[in-house]
Amino acid sequence: MQPLEKLKSLKSLNLHGCSGLASLPHSIGMLKSLDQLDLSGCSSLTSLPNNIDALKSLKSLNLSGCSRLASLPNSIGVLKSLDQLDLSGCSRLASLPDSIGALKSLKSLNLSGFSRLASLPNSIGMLKSLDQFDLSDCSRLVSLLESIGAFKSLKSLNLSGCSRLASLPDKIGELKSLKLLKLHGCSGLASLPDNIGELKSLTSLNLSRCSGLASLPDSIGVLKCLAKLHLTGCSGLASLPDSIDKLKCLDTLHLSGCSRLASLPNNIGALKSLYQLDLSGCSRLESLPDSIGGLKCLTKLHLTGCSGLTSLPDSIDRLKCLDTLHLSGCSGLASLPNNINRLNYLIVLNLCGFSRLTSLPNSIGELKSLKLLHLSGCSRLASLPDRIDELKSLKSLNLNGCSGLASLPDRIGELKSLEWLNLHDCSGLTSLPDRIVELKSLKSLNLNGCLGLESLPDSIGELRCLTMLNLSGCLKLTSLPDSIGMLKCLYALHLTGCSGLESLPDSIDELRCLTTLDLSGCLKLASLPNNIIDLEFKGLDKQRCYMLSGFQKVEEIASSTYKLGCHEFLNLGNSRVLKTPERLGSLVWLTELRLSEIDFERIPASIKHLTKLSKLYLDDCKRLQCLPELPSTLQVLIASGCISLKSVASIFMQGDREYEAQEFNFSGCLQLDQNSRTRIMGATRLRIQHMATSLFYQVNSSSLDLDLFKKNHDNFLYVSHILTLFGAGISW
Repeated sequence: MQPLEKLKSLKSLNLHGCSGLASLPHSIGMLKSLDQLDLSGCSSLTSLPNNIDALKSLKSLNLSGCSRLASLPNSIGVLKSLDQLDLSGCSRLASLPDSIGALKSLKSLNLSGFSRLASLPNSIGMLKSLDQFDLSDCSRLVSLLESIGAFKSLKSLNLSGCSRLASLPDKIGELKSLKLLKLHGCSGLASLPDNIGELKSLTSLNLSRCSGLASLPDSIGVLKCLAKLHLTGCSGLASLPDSIDKLKCLDTLHLSGCSRLASLPNNIGALKSLYQLDLSGCSRLESLPDSIGGLKCLTKLHLTGCSGLTSLPDSIDRLKCLDTLHLSGCSGLASLPNNINRLNYLIVLNLCGFSRLTSLPNSIGELKSLKLLHLSGCSRLASLPDRIDELKSLKSLNLNGCSGLASLPDRIGELKSLEWLNLHDCSGLTSLPDRIVELKSLKSLNLNGCLGLESLPDSIGELRCLTMLNLSGCLKLTSLPDSIGMLKCLYALHLTGCSGLESLPDSIDELRCLTTLDLSGCLKLASLPNNIIDLEFKGLDKQRCYMLSGFQKVEEIASSTYKLGCHEFLNLGNSRVLKTPERLGSLVWLTELRLSEIDFERIPASIKHLTKLSKLYLDDCKRLQCLPELPSTLQVLIASGCISLKSVASIFMQGDREYEAQEFNFSGCLQLDQNSRTRIMGATRLRIQHMATSLFYQVNSSSLDLDLFKKNHDNFLYVSHILTLFGAGISW
């Protein structure tokens, strides 16, 4: 590469991420044509050369993330062509040079993350061309200079995260070009100046998380161009000014988390352009004004967590454009207005946690556009209206936790567009209507926790699009219908905790797409169908299948060499088996193997061939006497409680990745012979030495990666603790 002084025509120099660069050569001042200099992420850079003022053509200087940069040369003010200066993340910079005001062409100044900056120089007001000024997360900044009013061209001012900022200067009203004002997280801000109404060009005002803000000035109604007003998390705000009705361009009003807000102005319906109103978490809000029906453009109304709300106004039916209505957690509401059927464009109706709701109006069937109906946690809901079958566009019906629901309407099969039906924890449900099989678009059926469900319809196999069937916790289910083999698209069948299930149908071999079969906790399951070896599982979970007598089927699966690429997870923990299959090593894609609480004495030597295995669980295998050579890829080995374990052939504590977190637990293995203990202790010592060396080089390197340092340090401490895992009497 040529010396810098010879690159006379160079216009752009990008040194982004050169974290080892501690300084720039003096010759950089000879790059007379340079107009872009990117030093972002040069975390070792401590200063800029004084002759940087020689870069007369420089327009853009990016120093973001130069976390060791302690000061800027006063000569920076000579850069007359500079229009972009990015100093974000320069956390050691405590001040700006007075000469900064001489940058007459500067349009964008980014000081985000200046955590040491307490004040701005007086000369800052001389930046007449500035149109973007970012002071976000300047957490020590307590005030702005009155000279800020001189920024006649300023369009965007970001003060988010300036938590010590107590007030805005009166001169802020002179920023006639300002369009975007961000005060998000200015928790020390108690009020806004009256002359904020003079910001005639303002389109967006973000006051989210200004928790000290108790009120808004009446002058806010003069902001004729304001389109977005964010007041999320203004927990001290008790009311809105009546003048808010004058904000004719307002399209977004966010008031979520305004926990002291007890009411809305009666004239809020005058906001004819409003399309999004978020009142989530306004727990003191008891009612909505009738005028809300005047919000003709409103598409989204969020009332989630408005627990004090006892009713909805009848005028809600006039919200003709409404497509989303969130009422989840409105525990004070006992019913929906009968005229809700007039919301012709409603797509999402969320009633989750509507704990007092006992019924839905029959007119709900007239919501022809409805696609998502969420009723989870409506524990008092005893039935669904007969006209629910008229919801021809419905795709998702969530009835999770509707424990009072005893049955589904027979005509539910008319919901031809339904793809997701969630009946999780509908404990009062004893059966499914036969017509449920007419849901030809259904992809997911969740019956987890339906404690009273005794059987599935014989024709369940007609749900040809079904990909996921969850029957976990259906305690009274004793068998599955033969037609289940017709579910050609099914890839996940969950039967966890089906303690009454005695057998699986032979037709299960026809589920060619099945990749996950979860049988954990099927206490009465005594055998698996012979043809189960034809299924190409990625995960097979047989944990706590106490009646299963062995691993014969698993061994047969493993011996099917054309399927070796399928098995990634196998859980046989707590099942009553006596030995492991000799061909266990054939499951070469296995990454996690759980054999906890099994009464076998040995593991086959073929386990060393599982070259992708990272986790092996053998805890409480009380008869296990020896461990063969294990794969070097192992990151987690849990052998705690193996009280008969006497020997360990080998132990690897390094793994594929140098800084990988590891866990090797031999607690309670008091029968280990001295050779095995020495072998484990030696591997531990080697790992600690390796990590200590890595830590030493990190601390002494010119560039310190703090995340990597912390991770390695934590692993060092963890591996050190392994020395205590064998019990008393250990010595080096």
